[in-house]
Amino acid sequence: MSYAPSNVYDGDSKTAWRCDGTGVGHVLTFAFPAGTSLGEVGLINGYAKTDPSTGSDRYPEYRRITRVTWTFADRHSVTQSLQDGNRGLQLTAVGPHPAGQVTLRIDATTKPGSSDSSRNAVLISEVGFR
Repeated sequence: MSYAPSNVYDGDSKTAWRCDGTGVGHVLTFAFPAGTSLGEVGLINGYAKTDPSTGSDRYPEYRRITRVTWTFADRHSVTQSLQDGNRGLQLTAVGPHPAGQVTLRIDATTKPGSSDSSRNAVLISEVGFR
């Protein structure tokens, strides 16, 4: 199973980016063509997948993100609080704001939902930009 950063923007919420531990302080950076303007940014804050072979719901097993900071190239930043248990794309208004480069920094996460040490990780299933 691949948990590459590119999974967060592939249009498939069953794939994800993953990092071990709390994830606090980890940053993902997104680049946009010149002239791009964004009105909303957001993400799916966990592993929004049901295992097709076992039927196991992976979302509650791992950590979920509860707060992130989005920062734009001009250093304008927006903090977004995320609702734990909401498996949909949670968006927050940012503008319209010139995009250029946007970073997402993880600020806070839940505890893992499983005592299995392999579940002590945070995942992002998808990000959204509008």
